[in-house]
Amino acid sequence: MMQHNSLPELVQANVDGYSRSINSFLQQTKVMPLAFIIGESGSGKTCLANLALPGALYPTAREIAECDNISADFSGADIVIDDIELFDADKIHECILAVRASGHKIIITANPAEHTLCTGLFSRLPVPTRCFFARLHDRHTLQEMKREKDSLNIPATGSNFSA
Repeated sequence: MMQHNSLPELVQANVDGYSRSINSFLQQTKVMPLAFIIGESGSGKTCLANLALPGALYPTAREIAECDNISADFSGADIVIDDIELFDADKIHECILAVRASGHKIIITANPAEHTLCTGLFSRLPVPTRCFFARLHDRHTLQEMKREKDSLNIPATGSNFSA
């Protein structure tokens, strides 16, 4: 998986843990590939979205809010809605439907507090809509992984979780 010295340890752990499964889902799903990446600020949500959809459009909340014809403006490319809490849910729903109709992919990132917003949005989508939810590791989980590694006396060689 992608190893990059400048990535914080938590982001690298999430890239290592989720990148393959997100990419696999997006490649294998033919009917509206939609992925939600849920994680705390700084956990690597945007990094994972960039890896999964490198050429995607990242519309701002203002661009979406001021858009009169979402179907025309956002249906021709993969889309990343970064930080869903900044956007109007009805406009995001419209954007998802437009991207779905065009056969492109969409990733939505959110903080854990917005998980209910994501599931509510998903429940409004037509059947069949397949969706992938990735709940990223947080700092607490990373610390637990380090403690577990230390308690098992796993050598630090090649580990992303060195103390």
